[in-house]
Amino acid sequence: MDKIKLQPNSYRQLIAFSSIITIAFAIVLFSSLLMTSAPHTASATLSSVNATGAQPQKIVQQGVVTSSTDPLPGHEAHQSAVILRLRNDNSLYDGTLTFTASKPVEVQILHRSLNSTTPAVPEEFGTLQVLPLPGNAGSVTISNIIPEYPEGSFVATLPFSGNAISLHNIDGEPFVASYSVAANIDGPAQRADDISAAETPTEVQTIEEEEEPTDEEEDAQDENGDEENDNGEGQSDTDDENDSIEEQGQPPTPPIMT
Repeated sequence: MDKIKLQPNSYRQLIAFSSIITIAFAIVLFSSLLMTSAPHTASATLSSVNATGAQPQKIVQQGVVTSSTDPLPGHEAHQSAVILRLRNDNSLYDGTLTFTASKPVEVQILHRSLNSTTPAVPEEFGTLQVLPLPGNAGSVTISNIIPEYPEGSFVATLPFSGNAISLHNIDGEPFVASYSVAANIDGPAQRADDISAAETPTEVQTIEEEEEPTDEEEDAQDENGDEENDNGEGQSDTDDENDSIEEQGQPPTPPIMT
């Protein structure tokens, strides 16, 4: 069988053609990989940074808890079961809690201030219950939410946002609860206190000023009163004269019409 011999030029052309095909295939494959991964990279970038610029953290947790003495100052007679604890970085939890309890409980959400002192609030605004934390760890205010339980059970689902969340029994009765919680850790909260003094509205001040008579109005009222007194005295004199004439048997003088 005769062998086919390639000329040197044909051999070089075949090698060049094969190289071009290989390079083109590699370029197409690399481009397709870039196009496929680009949307995933963009979505990962968008979802990996929260509003504060920090990396997101997700908590998905469930369990069974029994209550114990509430550790907050002044709440020693209460029972509580902690679901999510205070964090050292003062991060906020933002999520949903579903639970079943053996007894009626409140959902207790803590809002923490890292400052040991709270802003001074004028008395006319009322007061908030502010509790200092042990170890000079700041202070907290409390939101106690009473769920609307279905008849015959203590089951509820509710969204929440705060620095910590627990179940709470104000009567001090021990309880057990089963729960599921899913929450984002949103990063440290930025304080945005806005404390101002209460002021009387301008409209109220205007009404009060309009109700008070001015000096000119008081003078005009006095002059009108004097004129009425003078008219009354003149009419009285005329009546006396008519009475005298009637006693003498003469008809009374008719009043002069003007």
